Amino acid sequence: TIREGINMETFDYTYKNNHEFVIGYSHIVHDKPSGASFLFQTCRIIFIKEGMVDWKIGNKIHTLSSGDIALFNNMMPRKIVKIYNNQPLIYDLFGFSPCLLTDPLVSSFFYGDHCKVMTVENKNSNQTYFLLHALKNEILTENKYKKDSIEKLLHIILIHIARGIDISITDKCNQNHPQMILAYAIQYIQNHLASNLTVSNLANMYGYSCGHFSRLFKKHIGISVNRYIVSAHIENVLQMISTENCTVLSAAFKSGFNTSSGFYKAYKKYNESSPLH
Repeated sequence: TIREGINMETFDYTYKNNHEFVIGYSHIVHDKPSGASFLFQTCRIIFIKEGMVDWKIGNKIHTLSSGDIALFNNMMPRKIVKIYNNQPLIYDLFGFSPCLLTDPLVSSFFYGDHCKVMTVENKNSNQTYFLLHALKNEILTENKYKKDSIEKLLHIILIHIARGIDISITDKCNQNHPQMILAYAIQYIQNHLASNLTVSNLANMYGYSCGHFSRLFKKHIGISVNRYIVSAHIENVLQMISTENCTVLSAAFKSGFNTSSGFYKAYKKYNESSPLH
């Protein structure tokens, strides 16, 4: 079953611009499957370094092995179903804000009805590995024009992957496709957590009735709009407490809760425990 909410995301290295998250990098080692499906806030590039895994992405299971590169958007819940040969799964993870997908064609390529995977046998693999290494270095080091460099590298990487798996423009998801609209809505929610977010306002923003927008959201995201909004508020509080020098009350205010008790009440309702346990 899909975990009813979204997963708080932490990275080994994070780059923020004007205190806003841009991109994160982690070197991950998994030795066992995950127990539930998770929905993450970021879009992701997964580069398998060692091992073989069955990864359930949306409703389909994809077998990934060493050298494969997979793209995960912020709308398809996923979980690790099986790790083969009793060997740990090792991979590089790049998680980035969907706002970096500034080119409409690249953005629409990232979304769609199935996971995008470039296998190790592809002729573009070596060039893409080199570019991912360059992207990692940009995240890890301080330098001038860092944000511009990261955006351009990411853009080139996605184009290489599109070429590698032979995705043509006609195969890409149209900007008015429901998945794209919902992707924009999710990003709007993440960027406006301190404001009064309602289903009605979001539906009007994208030209839908409340009922139709709610049905589309539930169909593609797997949880209700209100549940997603509350979960986003909760996860933002937890993220701020763990990464910034602020109190629960301060983080709750900045995340749209009127009181710290309101945050605790919401957390207990959806997680059946205290956030401090």
